[in-house]
Amino acid sequence: MRYALVSDIHANLQAWKAVLLDIRSLGADQIICLGDIVGYGPNPSEVLQSIHSNVDHIILGNHDAVACEKMDADQFHSDAQKIIIWTRSQLNDKAKSFMKALPLTLASESFRCAHGDFADPGAFNYIIEPKEALPSWNAVSEKLLFVGHTHEPTIHVLGQSGTPHLVKPVNFQLEADKRFIVNVGSVGQPRDKDARACYCIYDTQSSLVMWRRVPFDIDAYRNALHEAGVSEGPSYFLQQDPRKDLPPIREIVNFAPAVTHEKSIKDAVPVQQLTTLKRSVRTWKILAGFLLAAGLSAALYLGYFLWNDKNSSIIILDPSSSRIDSAIYPVNTNMLILPTEPNDTKNGIPGWNAKLGDKKQQTIKFETENREGKVFVLTSNSKNREISLISCPVTVNTRRKMCFEVVVRKTPSFSGTIVAVISAIKKINGKEELIDPLVSKAPNQIRHGSWVAAKQTFEIPSNIIAIRCHVRGTFTGEVLVKEISLENRD
Repeated sequence: MRYALVSDIHANLQAWKAVLLDIRSLGADQIICLGDIVGYGPNPSEVLQSIHSNVDHIILGNHDAVACEKMDADQFHSDAQKIIIWTRSQLNDKAKSFMKALPLTLASESFRCAHGDFADPGAFNYIIEPKEALPSWNAVSEKLLFVGHTHEPTIHVLGQSGTPHLVKPVNFQLEADKRFIVNVGSVGQPRDKDARACYCIYDTQSSLVMWRRVPFDIDAYRNALHEAGVSEGPSYFLQQDPRKDLPPIREIVNFAPAVTHEKSIKDAVPVQQLTTLKRSVRTWKILAGFLLAAGLSAALYLGYFLWNDKNSSIIILDPSSSRIDSAIYPVNTNMLILPTEPNDTKNGIPGWNAKLGDKKQQTIKFETENREGKVFVLTSNSKNREISLISCPVTVNTRRKMCFEVVVRKTPSFSGTIVAVISAIKKINGKEELIDPLVSKAPNQIRHGSWVAAKQTFEIPSNIIAIRCHVRGTFTGEVLVKEISLENRD
């Protein structure tokens, strides 16, 4: 099961539409909203209607609670109180009744969700500092907890030491001896110096938690605020440079958690089991587009697939600028060609690209005389930066079914995660967008000699015009990649 977890949409219709499209293009099985559908933004009714139609499970947030009058407005700061009064006027009785019935938490077999924390969900406490995560871990038994509320994507980790740690949001795989509290960030009011909408994908099969950042039309959002007569003040991402000079999260939260039982939320559903809630969801169909892959330049591929984010130090491009046409390969034939000579990321690896999160602590080599044969060797001494081996682009033509396989071996010193990924370019109505991941698979099939494989056969949606194969991870130690293949299938 692949879940999309969103939070804090805050009546931002532009951000929600962009995120919903991204979720559908990734093929998520269910969508979970962690609350705060309304508040701050200019389109509470429209966003609530879309959430009701498209989201499978919804939690009550503090802004939702005050909008439907289950909570007093005096716990909010002055800017928020003004918008609360306006938001209430935009919602009819049916909308308010819908929100009143929403639960405070959701529980499944492997994870649990809340808006604020789990120790007292109706008080809507913030989890910002590591010590603030402990009450939630003490209150519930699940190893994986999802929250929102702060508008800042974070991961709190509790290991065998019993001391909680705060780490930056990176894609990760669950570990048996650790517990996690994942703040999925905000769709409509990001406050982490990144103006893009933020949400998470959780894949229960691979135990992977993956982050998504989605750009949306900020100018259209600003215009909608002006048309509605709603203040820009609380929308911090609208500042001239949203990545600089924002105050700390603690200073810009506009809500004071309840300190007494009387101030806490009234008459709320405390917890709801995911298995008991079934809602009808509209069928979302992918729009078909003309496949014009042959006309795409190498620069276009690199622009989409190899963007340099704020955590990346260097990207090493394929010196041969190779491209693969999948139409010329028969079924069951590997399209990915290994280099013929030893190479590394200092000189570039023909047919392959590399992304090093820390160029001083990470390397990728191709060795022809390794005792294991011809192998890629990924070495990393940086546990917080991603390293990635990336194929050249593969244009997609008539064949729409492929099989991707990677065989790896981790050295004894390995600690972290490694995953095989397919990313893609989709084209709808002339607009091209990146899908990353289209396919994600952790190596878990045991092979001879401590080797493990990730193998996935997948259908390619009609609007995909090109794909790339990745082996990437966040780890310390060494990973050997002995086989990496992409084959057409009937």
